[in-house]
Amino acid sequence: MLHYRVTDANGSNEEWVDAPAAADAVAARRIGVPPDQIEGLRRRVTVDPVVVRHAAARWRSRQVWSVRSGDTAVRIFEMLQIDEAIYDH
Repeated sequence: MLHYRVTDANGSNEEWVDAPAAADAVAARRIGVPPDQIEGLRRRVTVDPVVVRHAAARWRSRQVWSVRSGDTAVRIFEMLQIDEAIYDH
C-alpha cells in the first residue's frame, strides 16, 4: 500500500493523502502557489528512511521531495506500509 505524507520542513503538521496529485495540492496550498507550479519547485532529496505510525500501521518513506517557495518549504514523503510480520527491528 502506498500513501503520501506532507509535512512542514521541520517534520511537523503532517497530512496524509492517497495520490501524488493530492500531495502536490497540499504542498501548493501550504506554500501559496498554484498546483500546476509544484513540479517546477519540487526537488528530490536524499534522507535516511523515516518510519512513522499512522492509522494503526507502520509506514516507511521510499522517496522524499522538498518543495519551496520563498521562505516556506514542505516535504512530500512517498510512504510504504510495512508488513509487520516481516519487519526486522
